[in-house]
Amino acid sequence: MKILAISGSPRNGYCEEAINLIKQHFKNNCTDFKIIKLTEINILECKGCLACVKKGEEYCPLNDDRDFLIMQMLESDGLIIASPAYAAQVTSIMKKTIERISFFAHRPQFNNKYAMTISACCGLGAKETNKYLKKVFSFFGYNVSASLEIFNGVTEPNEEELDKIRFNTIEKANAFLHSLLNKPAIMPTLEQLIVFNIFKKLSVIYQDTMQADFKYYQFKKEFYDDAGVNPVKKIIARLVARGIK
Repeated sequence: MKILAISGSPRNGYCEEAINLIKQHFKNNCTDFKIIKLTEINILECKGCLACVKKGEEYCPLNDDRDFLIMQMLESDGLIIASPAYAAQVTSIMKKTIERISFFAHRPQFNNKYAMTISACCGLGAKETNKYLKKVFSFFGYNVSASLEIFNGVTEPNEEELDKIRFNTIEKANAFLHSLLNKPAIMPTLEQLIVFNIFKKLSVIYQDTMQADFKYYQFKKEFYDDAGVNPVKKIIARLVARGIK
């Protein structure tokens, strides 16, 4: 089993400590646990040209480590995505990276993979940061089966507080590991079904412009993969998409 952990922290803080604790905890189940710090690879700022969305990601004019990162994600069975909360959001380098691979929201590639999100803060913002990460990577296709929020005070935590952080980390890691080992079937949410139906319809309406999307969706039926679809949610999602012109 291969796990990829991506850290958007500009320093070695609680996110890195949590990742390393999980790596140690997974040592008997994981043959390959790779950690990528976004500060140590070259990710350029998205120019907003939409070439990746309209024509395909291979038409992006930027030359950086985006494709290296994508390959690591594709080759891994599970993903840990971690960012401290800065102003109740992910760090700038994490946001920049998400923007560089945002075409996956149009054409998800990770529907059979599971993910875990981690956020840390010394006040407010961890919950909002995790919510954002979960939403984005769910749109990319990941089944986000665990989310860890680390709250640390302004001062250094005492041993009792550290033990609580470690306990919560292992507890969430076990939930993530359980999903990796058992691969429970997860039906798509109403929001995911709505997004699927809207993008599928738009790919037909604008097939000359959205060439990559049209090629991606033309043989897909009810969802991105063969996951079971709730019939009521399917009807609602199709009704929403029907209003798109």
